[in-house]
Amino acid sequence: MKFKIYITNNAQKNLEEILNYIKLESKSRAQSLLIAIKEKILSLKSNPRRGRKVPEYNGEKEIREIIFGSYRIIYEIERDQIFILFVYHGARLLRF
Repeated sequence: MKFKIYITNNAQKNLEEILNYIKLESKSRAQSLLIAIKEKILSLKSNPRRGRKVPEYNGEKEIREIIFGSYRIIYEIERDQIFILFVYHGARLLRF
């Protein structure tokens, strides 16, 4: 089964903030990171449950994450859909 992926406004905003910060040092590095994160997100289509359950979340929804370098890509699985909720640097505190 192939899952459909949606990036929430929050996740889009997170990603823009990360990229804007990195662009201060290197535009090419920011572009490379964007491409790599998008590839990692798209890889969830075929196996979304490979990510671990988010330790800070104790609710009933299926909230998982994959780690990419220093970043946490946090997503929710709902039937045949994946919602990217947040893209955070691992040093930041995650709040639901």
